[in-house]
Amino acid sequence: MKKSILHPNHRQELLDRVAKLQAGDQGHWGSMQVEEMLAHAREVAAAVLKSSKPEKKPNFKQLLGKYYFFYFRKEFPRMVKGPKRFDMKGKVSQDKFLEEKQGLIDTLQAFGSINHQLQGFHPFFGPLNHREWGILVWKHTDHHLRQFGV
Repeated sequence: MKKSILHPNHRQELLDRVAKLQAGDQGHWGSMQVEEMLAHAREVAAAVLKSSKPEKKPNFKQLLGKYYFFYFRKEFPRMVKGPKRFDMKGKVSQDKFLEEKQGLIDTLQAFGSINHQLQGFHPFFGPLNHREWGILVWKHTDHHLRQFGV
């Protein structure tokens, strides 16, 4: 079974890893500071929680990318650029570490109490269903936690 933010044990694994983060932790790759990473991961997860039903159909490139990512790729790739709205570089001060850490914890915990099916349009993969969003959020959060060594 693929790990998913929707599975209680998988979600708890991520929460335990977030709890290990410390202010001033340095990333093993990329240029984000730990508080920027927390804000980024929180913003992405929060957007998934409130995404609406996709109106577009996937194109062929999106279908191929989605198939590869969900069925063959084990980890989220390093150094991938996401949408500008989720870029937190230089937008979060170091004194916001605890606030951002708690914000990510609260947002990840919210996946345990959703009462709707996740759906929405991903800019690279196209429309994703509930199961796919759960896997994607887990992989994305795992990617950033590995970035900071937890």
